[in-house]
Amino acid sequence: SIYKHYLLYPNPYPKKSRLKTRFYAHPAFPLLMMTIMMDDDTTDVDVLSTEEDKLVVRSNWEGYLNEFKSAVGIWQDCGGTFSEWKKTYLLASDIPDPADGWYPTNESPVQFESSGPNRMDTIIKDDPSLLPMTNFEAKYLESGESIYELTARVGSSTES
Repeated sequence: SIYKHYLLYPNPYPKKSRLKTRFYAHPAFPLLMMTIMMDDDTTDVDVLSTEEDKLVVRSNWEGYLNEFKSAVGIWQDCGGTFSEWKKTYLLASDIPDPADGWYPTNESPVQFESSGPNRMDTIIKDDPSLLPMTNFEAKYLESGESIYELTARVGSSTES
C-alpha cells in the first residue's frame, strides 16, 4: 500500500494554453485525491495516521503551489467526489469531458486540510539531517533559489 504521495518539482507549464497539463487541472487530479483517501483504515502501526501529511508537493514556483492549493480547495468545496469535481471544475474550465468509466463510481466525500506553500530552502539548509529530495532540489539549493512545499492530509469526515 502507498501511504504518502510526493509530487516533486512538476513542470508548471506557465503558459495559459498549457493549463490542462498541470497536475491540478488534469482530468486525473480526482484520482490523485481519491488515492490519498485510501488505506486509512489499516491497523499497521507503521502507517501514517490521517493527521499526517498524505500529499507533499514541492516546487520552486510558489504560484504553482498556490494554484494547486486552490484546486484542493475546489475539490473540498465539491464534496470530494469525482462527479461534483467534474461539474464544477472540468466543465467550467472548458477541459474536454474525460471518457466515462475510468473513474470510481463508489464515491464517499472526505475532508482535506492543506498547509502552505511554505518556504523550505532555509529549513533544508539549516538542518543537516534533511537532504535534498531530488537533483533539482540540490541544484536550486546550490544556486540560492527559493523552494516551497504544500502539504495536504485527510481531515475530518463530512458526515456528523
